[in-house]
Amino acid sequence: MKMIAIIPLAVLAAIASAKTTCQEACHIEKPQCKTGMIALQSATSPCWSCCFTDETVCLAVCYTEPPTCKDGMAPTKNGECYTCCRAPSLSTETDVEPFPLPTVIPRVAEICDRRCDDEPPVCDGDWVPFQPGGGSCWACCDPTSLPGTDPEIADEPEVEPKPLIPEICDRTCFGEPPEDCGEGRIPWNMSDEAPCWACCDDPNLEQK
Repeated sequence: MKMIAIIPLAVLAAIASAKTTCQEACHIEKPQCKTGMIALQSATSPCWSCCFTDETVCLAVCYTEPPTCKDGMAPTKNGECYTCCRAPSLSTETDVEPFPLPTVIPRVAEICDRRCDDEPPVCDGDWVPFQPGGGSCWACCDPTSLPGTDPEIADEPEVEPKPLIPEICDRTCFGEPPEDCGEGRIPWNMSDEAPCWACCDDPNLEQK
């Protein structure tokens, strides 16, 4: 048997966490796991756990003929190479209750903070304004718990459009709104500090 290539990594250890479940027990030393489970060490602590994984784990070597494998692995051919692989483990092979890694759990109720505002509030993080239970109170809610066609997108509150500001006005300044500005024109206060009314072209007509 001849090994014709060595890949720089010793073992393909990149097991996707989303496809792995482990027992909650923490072992200081590498444990002997039941059939169908493999021992994995935490990336953030010295803990070892027995885990299931639905990915195939192989030694990163290439032999010209089937090798003798250890540690529960079996000879596997990939292209022109033979290597030792551990097949995906199945939860049906053991009666051990696995401890699942964090996953997205479907929500069956709205999750909101305890407030009752008259207007849509400014929310922190990814939370959004919403009226829980279809009532009149506004609160900040987790968008993944809200109804809608997409669970990740909350129903956006309706926002009243701001009035358009006239661009063409008479050079006059009345203390009160003029009563007759003519067709297509509206009275408009030109100053925010004091009454200064004039007749202006209606900007809403210009948009049509």
